[in-house]
Amino acid sequence: MHPLVIIAFACCFAGFVATLISGILYNPPIQRYLEKFGKSPSFALYSFSGLRDYLNAKKLAKQWGHNPEFLKSYG
Repeated sequence: MHPLVIIAFACCFAGFVATLISGILYNPPIQRYLEKFGKSPSFALYSFSGLRDYLNAKKLAKQWGHNPEFLKSYG
């Protein structure tokens, strides 16, 4: 197998792992934040549900003038 293909697979796997870990760490606080202000979080099996929740929480935080730390970290 060509070395560039191996490097590409390794980078894709590392990106997948980083996305999985950030979702595990930051999705629960984002979902609680949305629920606190009366918004329902996205269904967990929905494609890009974590990103959708993050964008909704970011919009909500901007609307209320909040600046939560977990949104900065996830972003």
